[in-house]
Amino acid sequence: IYIKKDIMFSCIFLAGKAEESPKRLIDIINTTYKLKYNEIPTINENYWKLRDEIANYEIIILKTIGFDLSFE
Repeated sequence: IYIKKDIMFSCIFLAGKAEESPKRLIDIINTTYKLKYNEIPTINENYWKLRDEIANYEIIILKTIGFDLSFE
């Protein structure tokens, strides 16, 4: 179930990039960390691992949609 949430947050991060006011990666990581570990985000191994997961899922999503960010 955590993988689904990580993909969801990666989608939010990616969608924010296509908008005029993109969401910062740090904000996405902090929110994801808070929901995933049920504690206030701290810079530790889990934090960096989560950042890498979100970035990797973003790449997978981009490859899946063929790098086409223009949706109707």
